[in-house]
Amino acid sequence: MSLTEKQWQASLNLVGSLNDSLDNQNNRLHAGNQLLQLLDADYFASYLWSSKQQHFEHACSINIDADNLQRYEQHYQFCDPITPTLQHSKNAISVNQVINQQELLKTEFYNDFLAKDGLYHGVNLYVFDPQGNNLGDFRIWRNKNKANFDQSSLEILDIIAPHFQRSLLNSHKHQQALHRHSNFDNDQLTKREQQILQALWRGGEQQLNDQQVAAQLNISVTTLRTHIRHIYDKCQVNSRSALWAKIKA
Repeated sequence: MSLTEKQWQASLNLVGSLNDSLDNQNNRLHAGNQLLQLLDADYFASYLWSSKQQHFEHACSINIDADNLQRYEQHYQFCDPITPTLQHSKNAISVNQVINQQELLKTEFYNDFLAKDGLYHGVNLYVFDPQGNNLGDFRIWRNKNKANFDQSSLEILDIIAPHFQRSLLNSHKHQQALHRHSNFDNDQLTKREQQILQALWRGGEQQLNDQQVAAQLNISVTTLRTHIRHIYDKCQVNSRSALWAKIKA
């Protein structure tokens, strides 16, 4: 691999940003802005894949018209001549690896969707869970006045792939936990205690101590621990591990 020092540093910064939070929407958008600069690209979109519904959802995008993106979600994703093939790739892949550029230019998908915003040369990255199910993607495009993406672009995306995968898996795990907490909390805890409980969970995911969690909540450690004691009493537990075990049960 022959990346420049600048490209390596930008790639490392991007990897770091994917681990900044458990909000996959913000993480993907932040990554998108960095990818546009790193790959000298013009357009970015990212979707999550719903295995249950068998469609793409929860879009975020940069420099793509929102109405055009909605047309993709409602119609073009179901007659997209390239994505079903691209989506099976375990590595970053160029659009022209599945369709010749001249053939792409003849399609309805290009003329009625891609060309509306100027998308011309594309590369995609798809990531998967340990069972091989698609999780989500990065779709990066250049306009027709630029050269096509080269091998180094694919290599950069492959460097990022495992970190993108972990980001989506962590976010999904976090959302499941919050859902369990929500169902568990409603009958027993006050609204403030629910907020404390969720902050404790996020703190655990981020390996934060009580001082750091209290700082995020803008309360003292003493106040935080008072809330924790009340939560323990209501849940009839005497430790954090026992609390998580009871919620997960």
